[in-house]
Amino acid sequence: MYKNINLALYYTAVGHTELAIKHLELFTEEDNFIYPVLLIPDDPLVDSVKDRPEFVSATKKLEAKFWNTNKRIRKRLEEMELL
Repeated sequence: MYKNINLALYYTAVGHTELAIKHLELFTEEDNFIYPVLLIPDDPLVDSVKDRPEFVSATKKLEAKFWNTNKRIRKRLEEMELL
């Protein structure tokens, strides 16, 4: 599941910006990822790409997707009276 995000970080580290962005965008199609993924924009590793519009767009998409999933799960747990 985390193949594309790991490749995005790898390609960022070795200076292959276009490949990094490509794999980050591929990762935005994934579902059910864990919260630390949202911390990627704060990682110094991505300083070289974090101001690029494609990076900003992809990370915003990931954040929205995460919180939408969170809301769906929360609603379901409340319906089941588990929260």
